[in-house]
Amino acid sequence: MVQGLSRPSSSPLEAFLLPVDDPRIHQSRQNLARESERRTGRVDWGKCESRHQRVRLEEELGFKRPFTQWKEDGSCLLPDFAWADWAQGQVDRVLDLLDISILKSAQKGIDQTFKTYIICLR
Repeated sequence: MVQGLSRPSSSPLEAFLLPVDDPRIHQSRQNLARESERRTGRVDWGKCESRHQRVRLEEELGFKRPFTQWKEDGSCLLPDFAWADWAQGQVDRVLDLLDISILKSAQKGIDQTFKTYIICLR
């Protein structure tokens, strides 16, 4: 009965978000950038790295990093439309998980860079 009540979404996600020029957005981004600046050093992600490599092999994703262009030294270069300050403060595991998500979607023919896409990076 519940499935019979389902229907496609009639409102895009952007309808529920604040405009990009809203002062609260600007303040929140500044706060998050300050928090990421306080983080020092990189976290050893050895336990996660083997799991990520296994997923890349089993799902035939390859080992490229098309979205983050993340390097072993911790640097990354996101596309112009992405939030680079946020990415610079992330641990290696999160950057790799972001690329894995992008690659999985690409296998399905979905370009996550074309539309708003929510990714849970835990």
